[in-house]
Amino acid sequence: MKQELQHALLTSGPIVSGFTEFLGHLSDPRSPQGRRHSLFSILAAACSAMLAGRKTFSAIWSWIRHAPTATLRAIGCRYVEGRFIPPSYNTIRRVLGAVFRALE
Repeated sequence: MKQELQHALLTSGPIVSGFTEFLGHLSDPRSPQGRRHSLFSILAAACSAMLAGRKTFSAIWSWIRHAPTATLRAIGCRYVEGRFIPPSYNTIRRVLGAVFRALE
Protein backbone atom coordinates (compact mmCIF):
# COMPACT_ATOMS: atom_id res chain seq x y z
CA MET A 1 0.00 0.00 0.00
CA LYS A 2 2.76 2.46 0.95
CA GLN A 3 4.64 1.83 -2.32
CA GLU A 4 1.44 2.23 -4.33
CA LEU A 5 0.77 5.58 -2.66
CA GLN A 6 4.33 6.77 -3.31
CA HIS A 7 4.01 5.72 -6.97
CA ALA A 8 0.69 7.56 -7.30
CA LEU A 9 2.21 10.71 -5.83
CA LEU A 10 5.13 10.50 -8.26
CA THR A 11 3.05 10.08 -11.38
CA SER A 12 -0.10 12.18 -11.15
CA GLY A 13 -1.62 15.49 -10.21
CA PRO A 14 -0.91 19.19 -10.67
CA ILE A 15 1.80 19.27 -8.01
CA VAL A 16 3.78 16.64 -9.87
CA SER A 17 3.32 18.48 -13.17
CA GLY A 18 4.69 21.70 -11.68
CA PHE A 19 7.50 19.87 -9.92
CA THR A 20 8.60 17.97 -13.01
CA GLU A 21 8.46 21.18 -15.05
CA PHE A 22 10.67 22.90 -12.44
CA LEU A 23 13.20 20.05 -12.47
CA GLY A 24 13.21 20.11 -16.26
CA HIS A 25 14.32 23.77 -16.28
CA LEU A 26 17.37 23.26 -14.05
CA SER A 27 20.65 23.33 -15.94
CA ASP A 28 22.92 20.36 -15.50
CA PRO A 29 26.25 21.41 -13.92
CA ARG A 30 27.96 18.22 -15.11
CA SER A 31 30.12 17.80 -18.19
CA PRO A 32 28.16 16.12 -21.00
CA GLN A 33 30.84 13.43 -21.24
CA GLY A 34 30.13 10.27 -19.27
CA ARG A 35 26.58 11.06 -18.14
CA ARG A 36 24.64 7.86 -17.56
CA HIS A 37 21.64 9.30 -15.74
CA SER A 38 19.68 12.42 -16.57
CA LEU A 39 19.75 15.28 -14.09
CA PHE A 40 15.98 14.96 -13.90
CA SER A 41 16.07 11.29 -12.87
CA ILE A 42 18.73 11.89 -10.19
CA LEU A 43 16.89 14.87 -8.70
CA ALA A 44 13.48 13.18 -8.93
CA ALA A 45 14.88 10.08 -7.21
CA ALA A 46 16.54 12.10 -4.45
CA CYS A 47 13.47 14.27 -3.88
CA SER A 48 11.23 11.20 -3.74
CA ALA A 49 13.49 9.60 -1.15
CA MET A 50 13.54 12.79 0.91
CA LEU A 51 9.75 13.00 0.76
CA ALA A 52 9.75 9.46 2.13
CA GLY A 53 11.78 10.71 5.10
CA ARG A 54 15.35 9.90 4.04
CA LYS A 55 17.86 12.57 5.07
CA THR A 56 21.40 11.30 4.44
CA PHE A 57 23.04 10.37 1.15
CA SER A 58 23.24 6.72 2.19
CA ALA A 59 19.56 6.66 3.23
CA ILE A 60 18.54 8.38 -0.02
CA TRP A 61 20.54 5.87 -2.05
CA SER A 62 19.16 2.94 -0.10
CA TRP A 63 15.59 4.11 -0.74
CA ILE A 64 16.30 4.52 -4.46
CA ARG A 65 18.08 1.16 -4.69
CA HIS A 66 15.08 -0.60 -3.14
CA ALA A 67 12.41 1.36 -5.03
CA PRO A 68 9.95 -0.73 -7.03
CA THR A 69 10.25 -0.93 -10.80
CA ALA A 70 7.22 1.33 -11.32
CA THR A 71 8.88 4.07 -9.27
CA LEU A 72 12.20 3.75 -11.11
CA ARG A 73 10.29 4.00 -14.40
CA ALA A 74 8.32 7.04 -13.18
CA ILE A 75 11.43 8.96 -12.15
CA GLY A 76 13.15 8.25 -15.45
CA CYS A 77 15.89 5.82 -14.50
CA ARG A 78 17.89 4.24 -17.32
CA TYR A 79 16.52 1.04 -18.83
CA VAL A 80 19.26 -1.48 -19.62
CA GLU A 81 18.93 -5.14 -20.50
CA GLY A 82 15.36 -5.46 -19.30
CA ARG A 83 15.60 -3.55 -16.02
CA PHE A 84 15.71 -0.03 -14.67
CA ILE A 85 19.09 1.03 -13.27
CA PRO A 86 19.07 3.57 -10.41
CA PRO A 87 21.96 6.02 -10.01
CA SER A 88 24.79 4.92 -7.74
CA TYR A 89 25.54 6.36 -4.31
CA ASN A 90 28.53 8.29 -5.70
CA THR A 91 26.47 9.70 -8.57
CA ILE A 92 23.76 10.92 -6.20
CA ARG A 93 26.28 12.49 -3.81
CA ARG A 94 28.32 14.11 -6.59
CA VAL A 95 25.33 15.46 -8.54
CA LEU A 96 23.45 16.80 -5.51
CA GLY A 97 26.64 18.51 -4.33
CA ALA A 98 27.19 20.09 -7.76
CA VAL A 99 23.57 21.27 -7.94
CA PHE A 100 23.70 22.78 -4.45
CA ARG A 101 26.96 24.58 -5.29
CA ALA A 102 25.47 25.89 -8.55
CA LEU A 103 22.44 27.27 -6.69
CA GLU A 104 24.55 29.22 -4.16
